[in-house]
Amino acid sequence: MTNKRELNIHAGLLILVACAFHAGTSKAQEPFATLSGLNGLFPKDIQCIAVRDSIFLSFRSGNNVFTRWVLPDGRIADAWLTGLKDKLLCGITAHNNRVKTFYFLGQEKHNIVIKAMQTDQANNSNVFLPGQLELSGIFIGSYTEGENVLIFSFEKENFQLRVTTVKRLQISEDKLYAVSLDPSRYDRDQMTIIRDGSVLGSVQALAKVKIFIRPGEISIVVDDEGDYLNEQYSLRGTTLIRLNKASGESNMKFFKDSTDHSFSSFLLDSYLFKARRNDISIFDVNTGKLLQTIDIGLDKSMKERLIFIKKGNSNRIWKNEPLYGAKRKPGQPYVVVNKDSLRSSYVLTWGFYEDERGMIMPAFGPAGIAAALIGAIVSNAVIQSLDGKAISRYFYMAGDPVKGFDFSSNDADQIVKQKIDGYEIAQQEKGNRYAYKGYFQSEKGIVAVYHNTTSNRLEFIVF
Repeated sequence: MTNKRELNIHAGLLILVACAFHAGTSKAQEPFATLSGLNGLFPKDIQCIAVRDSIFLSFRSGNNVFTRWVLPDGRIADAWLTGLKDKLLCGITAHNNRVKTFYFLGQEKHNIVIKAMQTDQANNSNVFLPGQLELSGIFIGSYTEGENVLIFSFEKENFQLRVTTVKRLQISEDKLYAVSLDPSRYDRDQMTIIRDGSVLGSVQALAKVKIFIRPGEISIVVDDEGDYLNEQYSLRGTTLIRLNKASGESNMKFFKDSTDHSFSSFLLDSYLFKARRNDISIFDVNTGKLLQTIDIGLDKSMKERLIFIKKGNSNRIWKNEPLYGAKRKPGQPYVVVNKDSLRSSYVLTWGFYEDERGMIMPAFGPAGIAAALIGAIVSNAVIQSLDGKAISRYFYMAGDPVKGFDFSSNDADQIVKQKIDGYEIAQQEKGNRYAYKGYFQSEKGIVAVYHNTTSNRLEFIVF
């Protein structure tokens, strides 16, 4: 029986074929794997997917596409995936060390469908699984858990979030959650899925609709919309919708924003962080109470405090711009919050995104909207950190949502993002230049992928 569902989606392609690759011992901030000898190759549309303890790599150069498996012991195995050429992957699951299932999106007439191909590395066999799933609603993305792919979509007619669990093209669970959210108000690229431990870029941080996957709960944070608890009037602010995975119950709270300035919100633990240009408000999501407002103002000390500036079009980063001057420039504010488990503190990444032509919305990665879509589709696998092609200015603050925050030094290396900043600045000072930077989760930790044009190779580094 075909499971009929219709899908609204921006079309994109993930193209696949094969390359040579050398792996070494994994050490923090040293390449544990490199792909050398790129003479005549110009890698584009780089994608990396962590599948259990292995890594799948694909990139395109000219009309050719290259893929390989990086195995746990460092060996490199051919992928032999010519059957998936010109397909948009939406998940990879591993059933053991040899057998894996690749899920991909296709279109038949006016319907978007999910199909699958199963591979066996022991005999290099590729078999397309029988059947397909037809999808309905507005597709948001998907991620993998063990041998399952979880597919997220919004139902337009009845304002519901649908979460479908699929294993080898068979639906094992199909749940609907009432969200009282009109998804048609947003473009697909304004929505993102965020999982714990991700390294996030400006694209995810600036999304209007953020879906946080948490233990036992799905939380949806919606910025710049009205109060869905009261349809008689509309207010600027943030709506938080919390869905209990087990019971299906939903709870909504609205956090009003009285300013006329742009803002962006982030959720961690039981705290909602709302960033504006001059301050960040922190709320207790259980009570709705405002706990504190961090106001950095524009006093003279801001002229001496240097912040990070990252240019996406050149993949370069510096820490040389005074905060005082940066705050006077246009830009969309954003905040990302992480936990520093060693110090039991919260670390804020407070930033402003500005296009060099004065625009503030982010441009997407090397494959345009396809890269942005893929980044949300496999949120625990495909490279997650998507930075816009323009300018991000940001700095760190560390502290506690109740007791307060203060400026954080990058030298402290409190979170992975700070370690990455320090590494990239040090490499840049050594003369290294990069055509591409990306970050994704794996069992090794956060893995950074760099196309180093100085050494003419791809580098994989664990942080």
